[in-house]
Amino acid sequence: MNIREVNPALYEDLMRRLRRIEGQARGIQRMLEEGQDCEQILIQLGAMKAAINRVGMKAAACNMGLQVTEAIRRGGGSHGRGRRGHRAVHQAGLNPKGNRTWT
Repeated sequence: MNIREVNPALYEDLMRRLRRIEGQARGIQRMLEEGQDCEQILIQLGAMKAAINRVGMKAAACNMGLQVTEAIRRGGGSHGRGRRGHRAVHQAGLNPKGNRTWT
């Protein structure tokens, strides 16, 4: 299952957010090319990082919801799927507060 099929509204929300992040990245590139102040560039990078974290947490929540739904549909046996979901969140470097962990 994919997000687009299961939750079209979430899909549209994530795509809108990703397009905004793409615009932020282009803006930061422009700032670098123009030689703008490093502090302002860092502020924009922080904003972009926070936006990426929000997209990641929304996608992770969708993934976990899909796994729970699938486990209920199957009548239990969600243990392996739960570990897989946890692994996906860990690989994305996200923790429950939405902060990136740089390990």
